[in-house]
Amino acid sequence: MTEHKRKADDARAFSMQVLPEISSVGPVFVNFPAIRPAQKTPFSLYKRERGSPAGIMLADQQTAIACETRDVEFYSINKDLADKSNEQFTCEYLPAIYDPSTHQVIVQPAVPTYVLAQRTKRTKLSNLHVNTRSGDLSSMTKRDMLGEAFGTRKAKSRIRANERNKVDANAQEGVRDHLMITIEEATRAGATDAEAESQLVSRLIPTPNLTTTDPSEVYPLSSLIPPEEAAAINVQELSNPKADSKERLASLPFRGSRWLEQRLRLALELPSPLKGRHLRAIYYISCMRQFQKMRGSLGNAQSIHEKMNNMPRVILAGLLERFTETAKGSTKPIITPAMENKLLAWQLALRLSLENWSADINATAMDLQMTAQRVSDIYKSLGCTIDQLSSQDRERLGMKGDEARSCKKAILQAPPVFPKERKRGPAKR
Repeated sequence: MTEHKRKADDARAFSMQVLPEISSVGPVFVNFPAIRPAQKTPFSLYKRERGSPAGIMLADQQTAIACETRDVEFYSINKDLADKSNEQFTCEYLPAIYDPSTHQVIVQPAVPTYVLAQRTKRTKLSNLHVNTRSGDLSSMTKRDMLGEAFGTRKAKSRIRANERNKVDANAQEGVRDHLMITIEEATRAGATDAEAESQLVSRLIPTPNLTTTDPSEVYPLSSLIPPEEAAAINVQELSNPKADSKERLASLPFRGSRWLEQRLRLALELPSPLKGRHLRAIYYISCMRQFQKMRGSLGNAQSIHEKMNNMPRVILAGLLERFTETAKGSTKPIITPAMENKLLAWQLALRLSLENWSADINATAMDLQMTAQRVSDIYKSLGCTIDQLSSQDRERLGMKGDEARSCKKAILQAPPVFPKERKRGPAKR
């Protein structure tokens, strides 16, 4: 196949003819929104009677175009703005036709461009049949109809916004029966007292064992620390006999807690099976404390692991999955107030396992830098009862008088005892 190059003399000259502008009806451009009528659908062009002097060009006149089919009405929404300096004015087009027989380009004058909107006739008729008690159209409906016909663009936008916010009561007829049936079925399937008590246990606390009589089985360690995360904790590093207390504390992700330091020292004196469980619980509490401390950096996926002080990635991923939420339209995980309460509930449940299921509320609040009331409420949500210190504990701590009465202890019961929801009676008059 041989290539044929066009010679320079093959290019033929062409002429251009620009037609004069006209003030009568001529061709126009139309931009349809979504639905396009049939090609043979007739359109009508309208112009304002007042404010349109004779002889003005069609593209500069205040005009509107409209048509209707059996179900839909089309009407323009932009060409009533004849002022080209208006910011809502669109543009102008110059159509041109090339005649290959005469090598001539014929340029038409500026042609109006209309942006159309559609409206179903059924919706329009339903609006017209809205009656008041007296059988006539309400004043609000009449005002909206006048606004749709003669109002400004701002007034029309306000009217359409109000229509979108209205609720059609007739359209809810079929839904009402369905809702009534659903409510009746839910009422018949009401929970018993035991089921209601289990439902009071929120998802913001670990899943408890409601039938056991052993406090150690209410929140077993396997329900507080997932197995894959527990396997990632290096217990040998924490129990290394060659390391001193500072080196062991430095291996924890969070180090700013005297309570963790004391518990780490006490755990090393325990026998082997119990020592491993305590060391895992201490390390996991430390991970949760560091995770809570770095709550402002959770959205940065690249630097978050560096700020967690060598926390295993599987533990970090688990904490992000269970103790954060993502706002709608965002990908950044955040610790919401509800998730913070959930995180604290897990921490306090682990602390109970290390303190023989009995914890000093004031000491816990001081270590967590929280109020004693908030700590007490979380312990109650876990199924603990709040009691005052015994005489032996007061004597051991050297407390007397008001100081001894203000100190309280959270004791986990088996089965757990959750606070009852208070039901208020009718208001007194």
